Amino acid sequence: MAGWSSCEAIPMRREIRLRTPLEESAVRGLEVGDIVHLDGKAFAIAYAFQFQRAIDESKGGKPLPMDFKGSAILHFPTCFKEEDGKWRIVYFGPTTSSKFNKVTPEFVRRFGIRAIVGKGGMDEAVMEAMKEVGCVFLQAIGGCAVIYTKGVKGITNVYWGERHWTYAVVELELSDFGPLIVTMDTKGRRLGKEERGP
Repeated sequence: MAGWSSCEAIPMRREIRLRTPLEESAVRGLEVGDIVHLDGKAFAIAYAFQFQRAIDESKGGKPLPMDFKGSAILHFPTCFKEEDGKWRIVYFGPTTSSKFNKVTPEFVRRFGIRAIVGKGGMDEAVMEAMKEVGCVFLQAIGGCAVIYTKGVKGITNVYWGERHWTYAVVELELSDFGPLIVTMDTKGRRLGKEERGP
């Protein structure tokens, strides 16, 4: 399914608050249906070419300006503006994660990603990478953009926005960011039917 508009009929289990960088043991302890809230650093990336750029530059031996290890990646287009020398979030909501199926397995393995936050599910190739590395998919609940925006304490950095600010990789500081539902865990279990992208 593409996403939930409410929490009805979701077999929830535990409510857990985690801080990034995420420990592998903590992530492997999560199970489908758990409710997660995140604190700490995360990265919002909403375009496949930015994932591919990170992979290509890493392969080429070029140091990246950001450190993804142990992080949470948010499939959230980010609308922000600069005020008095600081960036401020205007709108922040999830996009369909299956758009990133092709680039995600290598991205997860190369950078040691621990959590992906988005809408809908991802394919079996992504699941295999998650099982191998210790990464989960956290489902954002549809219609909760205002709640998620409030969970962003601030923008700490903006990378690779030279084409246009909307294409940037945005580094965020999260505080009680959630609720997020574990729908793909490290044991290969999933909650709901995944979206399959091209």
